[in-house]
Amino acid sequence: MRNTQTVALLTVGEGLLPLGVVAGALMATKLGPVSLVSAFLATTPLFVFVLATALSQGRWQLMQEAIHRQALVLKLAAISMIVAGVSALGLF
Repeated sequence: MRNTQTVALLTVGEGLLPLGVVAGALMATKLGPVSLVSAFLATTPLFVFVLATALSQGRWQLMQEAIHRQALVLKLAAISMIVAGVSALGLF
């Protein structure tokens, strides 16, 4: 909590962004088929992976995630299975 930049990112990431996502999901459900919306929302872990990896390297180093090759490949494989499974359930 001493780092104001971290507190600001936490506030935005855990407070404001989820509200926008929920509002967008509700609007999308109103405008289109639920199966398509749920398949799109299933990609959330992929975006979390990309952001966590980006924020764990370079000058940021906020997340302190393991970013060596084996960890990244394992995380990407797990996320791919999650996204594929939820998408398959939503589309079929």
